[in-house]
This record gives sequence, structure tokens and C-alpha cells, in this order.
Amino acid sequence: MKQKTFVKRPIRLLALSLILSLTFSLASCFNSGRNAAVEDFRQAIATGNESLARDIYVEQRTRKGFDKALYVTVVEEQITEIGRQYSEGKLKYDQASLTLETLQFHPEITDELTAKIAEVQAILQRGDAISGDLEQAKIFVAAKDYEPALQLYDKILETFPEHPQVRTERATALGEYVLQTDTRASELAGEGYPRTALAIVEKALAYDSNNQALLTRKATLEKSIAAKDAEIRAEIPKIELNALLKNGDLLGAQQYLDKISEQGVDVSLLQPLLDERVNLYITAVLESASSLASTNISGRWTVNPYRAAIAKLDEALNFYPSDESLLAAKARYESLTPNNAIGDVSVTMGSVTRDATGTDANGYTYESGGFDEALAIKPDVTFRYTMSGYSQTRIIISPKTADTAVYNNMSVRIVLDGAAVLDEMAFANSLGTIDLTLDTNTDSVIEIQVRQSGFASFFEGIIGRNQLFVELYRLN
Repeated sequence: MKQKTFVKRPIRLLALSLILSLTFSLASCFNSGRNAAVEDFRQAIATGNESLARDIYVEQRTRKGFDKALYVTVVEEQITEIGRQYSEGKLKYDQASLTLETLQFHPEITDELTAKIAEVQAILQRGDAISGDLEQAKIFVAAKDYEPALQLYDKILETFPEHPQVRTERATALGEYVLQTDTRASELAGEGYPRTALAIVEKALAYDSNNQALLTRKATLEKSIAAKDAEIRAEIPKIELNALLKNGDLLGAQQYLDKISEQGVDVSLLQPLLDERVNLYITAVLESASSLASTNISGRWTVNPYRAAIAKLDEALNFYPSDESLLAAKARYESLTPNNAIGDVSVTMGSVTRDATGTDANGYTYESGGFDEALAIKPDVTFRYTMSGYSQTRIIISPKTADTAVYNNMSVRIVLDGAAVLDEMAFANSLGTIDLTLDTNTDSVIEIQVRQSGFASFFEGIIGRNQLFVELYRLN
């Protein structure tokens, strides 16, 4: 019994080994055949033989262990490749569209790839829509109107960023655009329009921000503009100053220079311009005052003969109160202004009326409070005044009436420091005004005596017809 059992065990082991070996061999053949079918399917798709691909798929889908996902993946890869090649311009729209359609050879695969097909179809539709833009861009390039062409190329590249044709054409157009822009910018700068030149350069840099030629041109233009701006800024104060000087606003001009000087602006070249105008103004004022003074210095002084000159100087002194030439001129005219002495008269005999009014025999009218304010006197009278620091005196004596007879036997005597300088029958034969200017000492005493003898003196003294007007001035 033991010997029989020993014989059967090796036979069973051998049989089991043969069965396992056969099983592995069959499985290997099966997998090898399935893989070969998928590769044949891939090759048919790759070569565009969708009819063969469909036959392989239909045959294999009936076989045991069929894996549909493998076939779907192959088709999906091909559909993706269509979209990529179209985006890169390697396929025309009609070719890509037809290929996409032929890949939908079996509904089972198509259903699995609905989303991917829609995605690629959208790419094809967008590409078809921009074909017109591409043609228009070429027209712009032909016309050397590069900027709108670049705009169209960039619009296309937003959808197809790797499109080689568009990228190549854009690069060519960009090169021409840069050259054109740089040349035009140079021309504009030479014509005096650097800001316009900078504007077109910056516009071009929007299409190629790292272009060295444009960046160099931009730097040159910015430097030129900065220099021009600095030159203009430097001219502005001069322009503002000239405007003020043109309007005669010398005080405003000085205030303007003081203001910008506080702000740090150098006015060393501007101040002399103003100083020159100020000097011209002051010189003109001095000349005008001199002219006014010389005009009013002669004749009867109905007003202060230097009043107009002093008023003109005061106008200038309102603006330049410390100017020595103006102050000196005013002081000189003030010193020359006659001083009416009637307020300082000392009467030693007779009656004297100050602040007299009325008209003399020659028709000259005295008004109360005027610069020519006079004394009204009747004979017999004596009065005196002192020079009080002045070195000249002017005495004007006018008869009141035109009746010569009234002044018969009237005499006028003027005594300077005790010595007679006038002693005559002044009005015996004439009604002319006595107008006498005497040189004096600054402390001299002037005495005036008016006498009239006889009955006429008594009678006329009562009715007042023999009245005289007397003006007294101290000078220098």
C-alpha cells in the first residue's frame, strides 16, 4: 500500500503544474492581444483612419475583458491635440473641424467625451471669428499703420498665445513700429515738441516695455523736457516781474521778489531789473517835481508855489519813504516854500486887520484862509515882524480903490534893521502894486509905516476908501 501512494503523488503535482503553466500562458496571450488591439486603434487614429479605428473598437468591445476607458483615452488625446495644433496655427479651421467631426465615429466614445469635444469646438469657433482680425492686421501692416495691427495681433494672442504665425507677424510689425516711432520721435524733438515725442514713445513701449531703443529715446526726451521745464521755471519769475513792471506796480514787484526769495528762488538777477525801474521812476518824479516848482515860482502866489512839487514827491514817498533823493528834494522845496508872516505881525500904531478879504484896485481878490492871506490897513499905521531864521522877505502892497485922489499925500516907508529901504510917495501918481523882495539877516526886523496927511486922510480914514492890502512872506 505504501508503495502505491508514493507513485500517484508525483503525477498529481505534475498535472497541476501543467495546468498552471497553461493558464498563465493563456492569460499572457489574452493581455498581449488586448494591448495589441489598443495600439492598432491608436495607430489608426493617429493616421486619420477613423474607419479602421471604428472597426477595431466594434470588434474589441465584444471580447471578454474589454476596457472602454483605454479607447476613450486615445480619442481624447487626439481631440486635445487637434485643439493644440489649431491654437498654434498648424491646422486650418476646416481641417481641424473635419478631423474633430470624424473622431466622433462611435456614440459610446462620443458620449464619454462630450465636454472635451465642446471645449475644442469652442476653440475652433473663436479661431474662426479672429480670422478676419488676422487679415485686417495684414492690411494695416501693408499700409505701414503698425499700431492698429499690433492691437489686432495682441487680441488674437489672448486666445491663441502660442500661435506661431501671429507671433511671427507681430514681431515683424513691432520691429517696424519701433523703428518708425523712434524716427518720428527724433523728428518731433528736433522740431521742438519733446512732449509729443515722449507720448508716442511711451505708447510704443506699451507693446514692448523692454525695448532698449525706445527706453534710450525715452530717457533722452525726459532729460530734454526736464531741462526745458527748468528753463521755463527759471523764466517765470522774470515774466511775472515784467508784467508787474509793465503795469507800473513797482511796490507789488518788490513784494513779489521778496516772496519768491523767501521760497528759495534766486532773485539776484531780477532785483537789478526792478531797481533800474525804481531809479527811473524816482528820477522821473524828481524831474516832474522840479518842473512843477519852476512853473509856479513866479508871479503872485495864490497858492504855495511848491505845493504841486511836494505833492508829487509825497506820492513817491508813499512807496519809498526812505529814499534819500526824494526826502532831500521835499526838504528843499519845503525850505523854499514862502512863510506867510501876517500871523507874526506886531502892531505899534494904528489898526491892522488880519485874514482880510476883498478885491484890490487891479482886480486881485483875497480870500480868507488862502496862502495869499493878507493884512487890511488904513493910514496911519506902523507894524513890524522879524525874519525868524529866514534870509529873504517879499512884501506886496496893493491899493483897494482905483481912485488916485484917495491916495494923495500917502507915503509908504519900509525899514530894515533901522535903515529905510523904501521911503516914497508910493501912490501919488500910480496905482501900481508895490512888490519888493529884500535880502535880510535871519534875525532881521522889518518895519512898515503907512502915512497920509491932510483932510483926505481924515475923511478917507472914516469911510475906508484909502485901505491897502499887504502880503508878507519870509523866504529861504
